[in-house]
Amino acid sequence: MPVITVEDAKSFLRIEGDEDDAVLLSMIAAAEAYALRYTGPIFAEDGEIPEDFKHAVRMLVGHFNTNREAVLVGANAAEIPLGARDLLREMRNRTVG
Repeated sequence: MPVITVEDAKSFLRIEGDEDDAVLLSMIAAAEAYALRYTGPIFAEDGEIPEDFKHAVRMLVGHFNTNREAVLVGANAAEIPLGARDLLREMRNRTVG
């Protein structure tokens, strides 16, 4: 089961309607897989997924939703400080909780 639901992602992204639900579910799976490859397994003592991990997944889904193609035309892009990667870096290869 994904760490966040489609409804959670839609709320975070301020999306109404269900026409993009299948795409969002795919983005959630990709974001979670990316996050887990970056951090390694997340082991919380209480069995719960840490909220900062969930938030990083939400941020990645937002990024994937905004940038649906592999190129960015006509803009200078920069990673935001304290973004998803910074949240995930704190959890790399360690037990959380």
